[in-house]
Amino acid sequence: MKKMILLVVILSGMVFMAWADEARSASVAGMIKGGLFKNEAAIASASLELSPEERTQLYGKYKKDPNLQFVFNLVLGFGSGSFMGGDVVGGAIALGGDIVGIAAFFLALDSNSKPLGILAAVTLGGIRIFELIRPYTWSARYNATLRRALQVQTGLYLRPSPDMGRAALDIGYSLALH
Repeated sequence: MKKMILLVVILSGMVFMAWADEARSASVAGMIKGGLFKNEAAIASASLELSPEERTQLYGKYKKDPNLQFVFNLVLGFGSGSFMGGDVVGGAIALGGDIVGIAAFFLALDSNSKPLGILAAVTLGGIRIFELIRPYTWSARYNATLRRALQVQTGLYLRPSPDMGRAALDIGYSLALH
């Protein structure tokens, strides 16, 4: 009977510890979703309680990939890709630039004004270049801030990989890029 009670206590403690680890990870994830840039210091202090694997997993889940943002900005314009990726400032600049450029274009058509037409073309061309570059610069800044807040190490690592062979335990090494 004592062994059974001891087993229940040990198992209960293991379940509680697993739940507590998940709660800490969820807390950090909530802070990231709530705003990485405004919560950077809080994320950095809370992530100290997480294991390196948990921090790396959170980084992999929340890092930004600029490629889809690029495609949306290229095809649809109006900052749609930037808004989709969470870059409100970049999206607002692109949206405003596209609206101003299109308005200038239609005014140039109405008034048959060549200088206004040139201004419209320069505005639309310049803002399109901005829309194509912005996802990459913003994602790089976001990912660097996320990496710094989670204290995730990046680089090339050499990791031992044990392999149980038929006759003995072999240890090989694998390269990992984070």
